[in-house]
Amino acid sequence: MPQKATLSANQRKALQAMLTNAGVTKAAAACKLSRWTLYRYLRDPVFKAELNRRQDAVLAAATSALAEKAGDAVEALGLVLADGEASASAKTSAALGILRTVYDLVGVREVLERLTALEERMRDEATK
Repeated sequence: MPQKATLSANQRKALQAMLTNAGVTKAAAACKLSRWTLYRYLRDPVFKAELNRRQDAVLAAATSALAEKAGDAVEALGLVLADGEASASAKTSAALGILRTVYDLVGVREVLERLTALEERMRDEATK
């Protein structure tokens, strides 16, 4: 049976609800469809692909907005650390925030490097 190329009106309502509500139960209530209908939609490759595409777009926009503020955030934390009037608690919180972020970034970088190496290895194996 060929896949349908377009989404129904209910599927479009469900997509919007899935993007703006946490979880299937809340999304189903928001778009006035049953949870079972949404679960069925989630098994539909066309629906799932469109949901993934839209979620990726939302995530990319949020990431971009956060990246624009990252420099300001680091500067603000640095100001707290340098402020002679700031409490020890404020300085500790700022320092921990910086250290956690650096730790997370290093971890992500290492995972990306390992993933890239794995992908290269898989490509090499596929060409043998």
